[in-house]
Amino acid sequence: MKFRKLMMLLSVLLSVAGCGGENVSSDGNELTFFQVANILNDSIDKKAYDDFKLPFSIENTNAKITYESSNESIISSTGEIYRTDKIEEVKLTATITYKGETKKYDYNIRVMPKEKPIDKNRKITMAYIYNSKFDENQVSKIDILNYSFGTIKNNKLYVGYNDNLRFALGLRSKGLKVNLAIGGWGADGFSDAVLTEESREIFVNSIIEAVKKYNFSGIDLDWEFPGQTAGGLIKARSVDKINFTKFVKLLKSKLNQVDKNLLLTIAVGLGVENAYEIDKIKDDVDYLNLMTYDFGDWTTKKTTHHTNLYLSDMQPYSSADKTVKAYQQKGMPLEKMVLGAAFYGRVSTTEPSDGDGRDLKYITHFAYKSYTDIKKELDNPESKFKQYYDDVAKSTWIYDGVTFISYDDERSLIEKCKYINEQGLAGIMFWELAQDKSYTLLTAINENINLTLD
Repeated sequence: MKFRKLMMLLSVLLSVAGCGGENVSSDGNELTFFQVANILNDSIDKKAYDDFKLPFSIENTNAKITYESSNESIISSTGEIYRTDKIEEVKLTATITYKGETKKYDYNIRVMPKEKPIDKNRKITMAYIYNSKFDENQVSKIDILNYSFGTIKNNKLYVGYNDNLRFALGLRSKGLKVNLAIGGWGADGFSDAVLTEESREIFVNSIIEAVKKYNFSGIDLDWEFPGQTAGGLIKARSVDKINFTKFVKLLKSKLNQVDKNLLLTIAVGLGVENAYEIDKIKDDVDYLNLMTYDFGDWTTKKTTHHTNLYLSDMQPYSSADKTVKAYQQKGMPLEKMVLGAAFYGRVSTTEPSDGDGRDLKYITHFAYKSYTDIKKELDNPESKFKQYYDDVAKSTWIYDGVTFISYDDERSLIEKCKYINEQGLAGIMFWELAQDKSYTLLTAINENINLTLD
């Protein structure tokens, strides 16, 4: 049975029963008791977020309906809902009296929990997870999980529900907030979906439907990037920037109607800050997730860092600190920025060299290697890789004479946590949790992200 809002019940009943004084069905015959009961049954929403508007009579008929609730403190017999911080199961009993008959019907209503607000007195840890599971014992080290990715089809959100998503949503019972990340690199559909007032309404309504259906804690928008084609992978328009603002405002408004503590976050990168009207959306966004990774040297084509905190001679073009300052200059408050970290490395290859691998012309560039696999190399006594650290950039790499890998390790993450605390940022996020099976990096974050500064 498709779920519809119980608050629509009265209008549905009146529509079927007729508003002109005739109690008739669509075929012209008088409604039977069975038909009235079926209308009620088909109209009750089994998931409740809002107060019910329960009808107690049907205009121009002698039908009467009364209600009893198994828990008046959650659902009153007049339809008021009092949401708590957990899922509540309530039995609502409707008594229909019609044509001299009286019958009772029971409905099991699931009252969805209120979202707990984020504790602003501590730094958050936000983890992306890409369609996979992880050790439940690590949940206490994470505040927000961004499940990736929802996609866009025909201007509507599509959620691929599978065992991995079911697992993630189940962790909400442990206090974990679970957001749905929409988009990702090369994911098309945003430009069309936000193009017109009508398309935005359709898109936003589909998102709200998914939030309610799956009980997400919020939405992370990962459009990479408004006004840009991602190298020809996605559609882009010059009006994307303006339309994105309109979309964000509409989405936040409708999220607030469901629950004011539902989160709206946006993933952004360095060099694309002009793709957004930051000054116009900063109040609608809870967090700006800075993708401070995947930096490279596309100019001189030399080996360099991909997730460094500061600029250095080895990486003079891009850094996490530069990204923070770019969005701060656009008007985004520091306390809404979440600094990015990488649980993977970027791999370049060079001509054979006896040095440490820095500033060498690369032959191939930007391959991907998980921290799990990097750690295996470091733990292997027969490995030729040697580890190096740029104390200016606060960034680590390894090199074996041919292969150069830039990545975050415990040392660089401690520096990022220190920076977050010193600068007053909201917290740290990373892509992505499944890339470190040892949870070494997550533990390093957990032990340093909320340290009190001396």
